[in-house]
Amino acid sequence: AEGETVSMGGQTYESLDLALEAIPDNGSAEITLGAGEYTLSSTFIIDGSKNITIIGAGKSITTLKIPGGSAFKIQGVGAGLKLKDLSLSIGEYKPINLLNADNVSFSAENVDVYADTTTILVYAKGVGAENSYRNGLNVSLKNVNFSNDSSPAAIYTEAYTGINLSVVGCDLSTPNVGRTIYLWSSSGTVSVSNSTIKGFTPLNIYYGSIDMTVENSEIIANDVLSGSSNDTVVVQTVGNASDVDEMAYDHNNSINFKKCTLSAYTEEPYAGIASCSYGAKGDTIQFNECEFKTSGTVTVGDTNEPLIPLYSSSDASNTLILNGVTYNDTTLTEKIYMDMSKVSDELGENPYTTYLNLIPEAKIVKADKTVGYGSLSDAVAAAQNGETVTVLRDCIIDKPIEIKKSISIVGEGETAPTIKTTTADRVFNVTEASENLSISIKNIKAIEDSNNGYTRGISFYKNTGKIEFNIDKCEISSTYYALNVASENSNVVINVDNSKINGWAVAQTWSNNTSITINNSECISLNDKTYNADGSNDFSAFVFNVGVDNSYITLNNTEVKCQIEADENGNKNNQSIVSFRENQLENKLSINGGKCSGYSFFGVSYENTGYDVNISGTTFSYNGKEYVANGCFLQEYEGVDDGTTYTYYIIVPAEAKVIDTAKTTGATVTLDNLNKNTAVDPAADATYKVVVETAPAADAKKANDAIKANADTNTSKAMFDISVVKVDSNGTETVLNNVTDQKVTLTLGETPATGTMVYVYHVKTDGTVEQVAAVPADGTNKVTFTAPSFSTYAATYTATPIAEANITKNVGVAFERVGDTSEYNIILKALDSKTINRFMSADLTFDMNVTSGAVGYTVNPAASVNLIDKGDGRYEFNLDGLTSSGATGTEVTIGTVTFEGNGTVKFGVKTEGVTTNIVNTAKAANNIVDNYTTAGNGVDTGRLELNNAAANGVINATFTAPTKDLTVNVKFNNAITDNKKAYQDMKAVISGGDLPGDITVNFGTDEKALVGDTYTFTQALTQNVAYTVTVEGAGYRTARHTVTMTADKTLNFWNNVLDANNKQVIEVGARDEDKVTKNFLAGDIVKDNNINIYDLSAVVSYFGENNLVTAHPEYVRYDLNRDGKIDSKDVAYVLVSWGE
Repeated sequence: AEGETVSMGGQTYESLDLALEAIPDNGSAEITLGAGEYTLSSTFIIDGSKNITIIGAGKSITTLKIPGGSAFKIQGVGAGLKLKDLSLSIGEYKPINLLNADNVSFSAENVDVYADTTTILVYAKGVGAENSYRNGLNVSLKNVNFSNDSSPAAIYTEAYTGINLSVVGCDLSTPNVGRTIYLWSSSGTVSVSNSTIKGFTPLNIYYGSIDMTVENSEIIANDVLSGSSNDTVVVQTVGNASDVDEMAYDHNNSINFKKCTLSAYTEEPYAGIASCSYGAKGDTIQFNECEFKTSGTVTVGDTNEPLIPLYSSSDASNTLILNGVTYNDTTLTEKIYMDMSKVSDELGENPYTTYLNLIPEAKIVKADKTVGYGSLSDAVAAAQNGETVTVLRDCIIDKPIEIKKSISIVGEGETAPTIKTTTADRVFNVTEASENLSISIKNIKAIEDSNNGYTRGISFYKNTGKIEFNIDKCEISSTYYALNVASENSNVVINVDNSKINGWAVAQTWSNNTSITINNSECISLNDKTYNADGSNDFSAFVFNVGVDNSYITLNNTEVKCQIEADENGNKNNQSIVSFRENQLENKLSINGGKCSGYSFFGVSYENTGYDVNISGTTFSYNGKEYVANGCFLQEYEGVDDGTTYTYYIIVPAEAKVIDTAKTTGATVTLDNLNKNTAVDPAADATYKVVVETAPAADAKKANDAIKANADTNTSKAMFDISVVKVDSNGTETVLNNVTDQKVTLTLGETPATGTMVYVYHVKTDGTVEQVAAVPADGTNKVTFTAPSFSTYAATYTATPIAEANITKNVGVAFERVGDTSEYNIILKALDSKTINRFMSADLTFDMNVTSGAVGYTVNPAASVNLIDKGDGRYEFNLDGLTSSGATGTEVTIGTVTFEGNGTVKFGVKTEGVTTNIVNTAKAANNIVDNYTTAGNGVDTGRLELNNAAANGVINATFTAPTKDLTVNVKFNNAITDNKKAYQDMKAVISGGDLPGDITVNFGTDEKALVGDTYTFTQALTQNVAYTVTVEGAGYRTARHTVTMTADKTLNFWNNVLDANNKQVIEVGARDEDKVTKNFLAGDIVKDNNINIYDLSAVVSYFGENNLVTAHPEYVRYDLNRDGKIDSKDVAYVLVSWGE
C-alpha cells in the first residue's frame, strides 16, 4: 500500500488513484495524505466542475509522485485542483495541465517540486475550436519551490483571457534555458511578491496584454547560451510578428516592479534588464526603489567602460518609468546604462557582480508626468518653450548641445553634474535664432575639453532675435573662449551669477549690442598657448573685437585672475584684463568691487579705438589709477604674505566732489578726468571745480598781440581765464596752481570750417604767450589740447558760415544747475534747434518768490561778458569785444545765478510790468543788429520766450545746507535684555544747532532695537554746525557730548567702567587727552554722579520683585539689566561701579 493513509470524506483508501476515482462527477473533495510516497499512476482528468484538494502531512513528510505519462488535466468549466503541504516529484513535460476550459484553477501551497526531466510545472492552454480563446484562468502559488536547469518554463500560459496569476513567497528557477513565467498570447493580471524568479528570461510576455506587479522580489536572468540570438534580459515583452495568429494580444502590457532586486548574469558580452521588442507597442515597464546587479559588460561607441543596457525598445509608444521618471525612446539601448562605478562585495558565485545606479542623463517635468531622456541632447531638443531640463548625472557629449527654444537647464543635486566634450568644439550652441529667446542654465559644470581647434564653452552665432542667456551657480570652461559671442548677432545679453568662468578668454564679442554682466563670480583667464615673440598669442580675459559697437561688459564683486604658463625656456605670453581691437565706436568695461590680478590691464588696443573703462571698489595687484571711475580713487596698501611685503590697491569711493565742466559764453570747457589729476585729493572733504572767467585786460592784450604776431587769419575768437578752485568743508575757496599737464576739451558754440586750422594760445603766469595747439578742423566743434598750467587761454578759428535760414527766430532763457551746487548757468537757448548768431547783449529783469525759509541770490557774468546791475533785479549782459568776437551756437551761456541760504524758491525772468527784457544779436550779413523781445512773433521778428518750464525757463528748487552723518553707538558691555521702548526707558537726544526741535531716538524692540550688544543709529546733520547728544536711561548716568559736524562723525557710549589703560574717546578721531573710562554708567540710580550706598539701598529695597514689565514698569530704574526682575545681577551692576 502507498504511504500510510489516504483519507477522503471520513473514509480510508488504499491508494490515491482509488480516492480520485471515488469522487463523483461535478463534486468537490479533500484528500488527506499521510507520511510516505504516493503515486498518480495515470493521467487524471478533472472535468465537469470538480474541485479537488490534496493535502499532505508536510513537505518533508509526504511526497506526491507524478511520473512520465501521468498528469492532472483540468479541463472542465469551473474545475480546479489544489495541492498543499507536500513534496511533488514530477517526470513529465506537463504535470499540471489546464486545457481548453473557462474558469479553471490551480493552486499550490507549501509545496517543494523536484523534477529531473524537461518539465513545465503549470501548463495552461486555452485554444479551442476555431482558435477561440478561453476566459478565466486562476493560478496561485504560495511558498512553492521549483528548480529545473533544463525546464523551458515554470509557468506557461497560452490563449487565455482573464488570467489571475499569483506567486507569493516562491522560488521558481529555470536558470539555463527557461522563460520562468512565460505568458503567450494571454491577458489578465499577474502578482509576484516576496519571491525569487530565475531563468534565461525570468519574466516573458509574448503577444499579450498583461498587468503585472512584482514586489519585494529578486528577479534573476542567467545566460549560459552563446550567440547574439541568446542574449538574456530580466523582463521582456514581445509584440506582433508575422507568424502569430490574428487573435494575439500585442499591446498595452504593464509591468510594475516595486522594491525589487533585478540581476542579469552572462558569460557572453551582453545582458540587459528590460526589453520591449519585436514590434511590442504601448507597453509600460516601471521600476520603483529597485536595485540592479550584473556581471556582464558591453562596450558602446568609443567608451571602454563596462555598460549594461537598462532598457531597449522597438517602438516609441513603449514607456520606461524609472522612479517616477517616464522615458519614450526607441534608442535608449545605446543611451541609458547602469553606472558600474560602485563594485560590491563578492556575491555568491559571481565575483564580478556590480551594483548599478540607474540614472538617465536628463528629465523634463511636465504637467502630467516626468519624462526622462537617455541623452541631454535629446532632452534639450525635446524641450518646449518655458520647460526645464533637469540634468541628473555627468554627461559626455560628442557634438554641441543645440539650444533653439526658451528653456532652462538645471543640474540636480548639491554637486553640479558635469557636461564634458570629447570631440565637440562647443558645449552649448545658440545659432540662427530668429525669435527672441530667454535661456537659463543653473548648477552645471560645462567643460569643453576636446582641444579640437578654436573651441568654446557657450557660443552664439547669427541670431537675429534677442538672446538672453542666464548663468547661475555654474562652471563654464574652455581651452579657448568660455563665453563666445561670434558675429552677426543682433543683441546678446549674458548674465552670470555666482559662477566660475575659465578660458583663454573668459568672454569675447564680435557682435554689436552685446551686454555681458558677471556678478559675484570667479573668472580665470589662462594663457597656455605656444609662446610667440611677436605677441600674436598675447590675449586677454575680456575682448572687444574688430569693429564692435555699443557693447558692454560689467563685472560686479567678481575676481579676475590672469594666469600664464611658461614654456621650457621660461618664455611667457602676456595675458591682460581687457583688449579693445581696432575700428570700434562706443564700448565699455565696468568693474565694480572684486579683485583683478594679471600682467597688465590693457592688452591689444589701438589709437582709433572707441572705448570707456570705469572701475570702482576693486582690489588690484597693480596700479590701475588711469581707469578709476568718476567718484572713486585708488588707495594704495601694503600686505604681508609669508613674510614678504607686497603692494596692492583698492578703488574706494572718493570723499571729494569734482565738477570738471564749466559753461561760458561761446564755449564749454571740460577738464577731462580732472578727478585723476594729482592736484586733486580724492580723500579731502572738499569740492574741486573748474572756474571760467573773463580774461584780465593785460592777459587779453598779450593774447591778442600774439595772435596778430602769428599772422593768425582766423575770424572767430574765444578767450577766457581758466582755473581750478578747491572749496573746503568750511566754504573757503583756494585757487590751485599745481594743476598741470591737464587734458582740456573745448566745445565751441560753432563748428570750425573744414580745411581751416584751430589755434590755442596760453598766456603764462610770467606774461609770455605760447601756442599749445594747432589742430586741423575735423568737422566737429570740439578741440582737445593739453594745458601745461592754467591762466588765460585763447582759441581762434574760422567758423562755418551760417545761412540766414538757419538763424533762430525764437530764443528762450533757461537755467541749468551746476552739479549739485546752488549755482545755475543762465543760458540763452534757440528753441527751434537753430542757431543764435553772434550774441551781443541782453537786458533781463529777474524775479524770485521765496515760499519758505530765507534765500537770496547773486548774479555773475560769464567769461567775456560785462555785467551791469541796474537794481530791482534788472541786469545788462554785454559781450566783451576784447576777449570774444561773438558768441554763436544753439545756446549761449551769459552768466550764473547763485542762491544763498536755505528754503524753497521759484525763480525766473520777470514779465509783469517789465518792457525792457531783450536779447541783441547780429544778422548773418553786414553786422546788422537783430533782437528778440517778448513782443516778437517768432516769424518775421525775433521772439523772446520767458518762464517756459518745459525749456527749463523757471527754477523751482529747495536749497538745504550740506549735511554730514552722525553715527551714535551705545554699547552694553554689562549685558541687558531688549524690551519695548515703554519699559526699556532709554533714549538718545540730539539738540541745539539749527534744529527746530530735538531729535529723539527711543531704544527698544519697537523702535531702535538692540543689535548684538549695541544700540546704533545714524542721523544726517547740517555741516559745520555744533549739536549736543544726550544719552539717558532710568537707573543710568546721563551722558552728554557736543560734536561739530565738520565731517561724518561717530560717537561711542558704554555702560561700564573701562580699565585705565583701555580708555576710549567718545568722538572717534578725538585727541588722546579726551579719552575717558566711563560715560553712560549703569547704577547711578539717584543721578548724583556718584554710585554709592544710596544707589545700593534703592536696588536692595526692591530686591525680589519680578514680572516688572507688565506688573511694575515703574520699578524699571532698579532693573539695571532690564530682565524684568530685581535680583543679584542688578546689585552686582551697582557694586562693580562702586565709588565711580
